[in-house]
Amino acid sequence: MDTVDAKGKIKKTYPQEQVMTPYERLTSILGYASTLRPELTAETLQQLAVTMIDNAAAKHVQDSRAKLFGMFNRRPKVAA
Repeated sequence: MDTVDAKGKIKKTYPQEQVMTPYERLTSILGYASTLRPELTAETLQQLAVTMIDNAAAKHVQDSRAKLFGMFNRRPKVAA
């Protein structure tokens, strides 16, 4: 929900019942299991969600993101 304060700034607020983790959001989609990679099952995801603590999951996401962005080709910064 967006609210506008006296200065005209827009403040976004999210109802508590709509706040979800990425895993909770994924499982709320009907038929999500059919879109997973063949080697990944809904049961495997459930086990990972239960066993991994929040900080470990966040670290895993950041490491994966760094690995992904590291694979992009970047031009060397050479002064011409």
